[in-house]
This record gives sequence, structure tokens and C-alpha cells, in this order.
Amino acid sequence: AMPPVDDRVLAIGKAFTSGKECSPAVFTVGSLMSYIAEKHQKTRPDEITLFFMPTASGPCRFGQYNVYMRELVKSLGIKDVAILSPSAADSYAGLGSGFMLAAWRCLILSDLMRDIRAILNVVAVDRQQAMDAFETEWKRLLGGLEKGPKATWNALEIISGNLSRIPIKGNPREVPKVLLSGEIYVRSDELSRRGIEDYYADEGIMVKIADSSEWVYYTDWHKMYRTSGNKVFPRDFLGSRYVLGQTVNWLFGSNGEGRQYLKYRIKLAYEQHVEAKARRILSRSGLVVTKPHHIDEIVRAGSTFINPSLMGEAILTSGSARVAFEHGQDERYCGVIFIGPFNCMPTGIAESVTKPYARKSGLPLLIFETDGGPLPPNFRSQMEVHVLRSKIFAETQQKRASQAC
Repeated sequence: AMPPVDDRVLAIGKAFTSGKECSPAVFTVGSLMSYIAEKHQKTRPDEITLFFMPTASGPCRFGQYNVYMRELVKSLGIKDVAILSPSAADSYAGLGSGFMLAAWRCLILSDLMRDIRAILNVVAVDRQQAMDAFETEWKRLLGGLEKGPKATWNALEIISGNLSRIPIKGNPREVPKVLLSGEIYVRSDELSRRGIEDYYADEGIMVKIADSSEWVYYTDWHKMYRTSGNKVFPRDFLGSRYVLGQTVNWLFGSNGEGRQYLKYRIKLAYEQHVEAKARRILSRSGLVVTKPHHIDEIVRAGSTFINPSLMGEAILTSGSARVAFEHGQDERYCGVIFIGPFNCMPTGIAESVTKPYARKSGLPLLIFETDGGPLPPNFRSQMEVHVLRSKIFAETQQKRASQAC
């Protein structure tokens, strides 16, 4: 795996781009060029380096990243380096079942461990000690993942027990949360976030970064949605009745839609099974304080703003905000942040459709456009206001809950 992006990689990326590209393009180009210049060493003459750069369609320049990288490698005369670009259109098929199963475990566990780190950042008695202990357990998990599924689950049992012994203050489940959603790369990238989660933690608020696994769930969902005829939820096509109908269609039909549907329905069920198992084990630590928001629920919420046939992150960003606000009260969500690169179209779409809803409902919403550089002073001021509004919102919701009891 490539190391996290830093300012040096950002500078390298800028040297190989025009300045008009969105920041994830600059980061990934910088990572590739940095690796080629500093770490690309053949171990045998016929070795080829593959740079994993997925692609997708929709209103986003992401689909052109791999095209630009191929042209860049070709124009610079770099030999024995190729770009591997599976597509979201078929849920990244073609990589082999073994790879996909291992990758899914990694994705789910990294999401859950990131949440645990975020809550420890707020409730740990000694934050530095807690972060050191967390890093030890993170390395243990990486060791298990390298050895296979059995070692992974065994390591997770040990990790859960060790994490439960970290001294904490108060009840983690009562900590108010802000959802950080938006473009998937920058929300997951530490350089892009520039430590905003630590600022909120200092104020007693956990920043819940939207799961990376959300996008994979969505590609499965969208594939099944297309087999249903791209209609706006004519029926619950994830339910048992529809599954039975598609099974009959597969057995006796001739168009292949039933088989396609069942393939992705089984894949989705397996993915949910792995997540449930991981959550069950890590919940024993007492530090899993968020619930899974099912992809059907998120897309249904987002479809009040955007037609589901328009594939892309916009419907997920707007939908996850609405789900957190309307169905996440028991998880104590008190605000939302949308993060995206400058001039990111999907994030801009999500912002334009969600802002009126946020104003009407009183949801504290903050928009964060980033190019990987330091936080500008005006954004720091906006963040202070957002923290204050989020605290007021959390207190109001708590009072309402107390009165209801």
C-alpha cells in the first residue's frame, strides 16, 4: 500500500499537473511519481508494477485520472509501469474473488478502527497514551490481515479486549457526533482534513468520517437498481419477495437479469455478514458507538434530492446527512460537514440540494473545500461557529429526549 500523502508528495503532484485538476488527482499523481522516483526497484527483469487507480462514471473528473496517468507514464518514457483501473460500473469485478474478499475485510475493519480512534480522541483519560495503545493494536490487526481470515478474526478478539482496557472518561455513547461526508478521497485523507477532527475532539465532539465501504455497498446497490429497470423504488428490491421473483426469472427467463441481480444480492449479503461479524467482536471493547446505516436507507433519503439513476457520490453525501439527522438521534449526531476538493461537482451538487433542507430543519451544516493546503483563517472562523451551533443542537436534542422520558 502507498503511504499517506504528505506535503512533499503534494508538491511532486503539482509539478506533474497543470493546477486545474482537483486535489485527489494531484495527490495520486504525486504518489505514483514519488514511488517511481524513490522506491521503484525491480526484483526480476520481467517484473511490471501495477498502480491501482479505480475509475467511475458520473458527474466527476475521477474517470479521467487513469487516462491522464497512462498518458503521463507514456510521455515520460517510464517502462514496466501500468495502470490498473477496475470500474465502479460492475462493482470492480475482474479482480478475483480472493482479492475482493480480502479487500473487503480490510475496508470494513479500517472503517471500524477509524471510528474507535475517533471516539478515543474524545473520551480517553490520557489521549497520547490511548493513541499509542491504539497504534499497537492497529499494527496487530495489519499483521493478522497479512496472514489471512482466521488470523484476522483471532487478532480482532485480542484487539477488542486490549482496547476495552484503555482508561476513558464518561460514557462513549453519550458523546455528540458530527458526520464528515463528501468526496471519498479527501474525507479519508489526513492531509486534506488538516486535523479538523482533533479540533472538534478538543471541544468534546467526535467526528464520524463516513465509511469508505459505503461506496462499495453503493456500487452493488446501483447494479441491482439497474436490473430493476431504473425505476424510483417501485418495490423493495432488496427484500425476500423480490429476491424470489428474480430467482424464478433466472431459472426460467432468458434475459439474464435475474442472474445478474442474484449475483450482486449475494455479494451484498456477504459484505453485510462480514461487517456484522466485525462489529460484534469490536463492540466488546465498548468503543463502537455508531450503527451501520444501510445503503438502501441512505439512497432512499438521498433520492428526495437527486434521482437515483444519476450515479455518483452526490446522492450518498446528501442522503447520509439526512439519515444522520432524522434517524441518528440515538447516536447523538448534532452536525454535518461536507468536504470536497475545490470545484468538485458531486460535492457541489450535494451542497446545493442539502443547504435548503439544513436551513429548514436547523441542521448545522459546514462546507469545507480543500486543496490539501493549510486551513484558511476564514474557515477556522466558520468551524468555530459550527462547533457552537452543533453544541447547541446537541443540548436541545438532549433536553427533548429527557422531556419525552
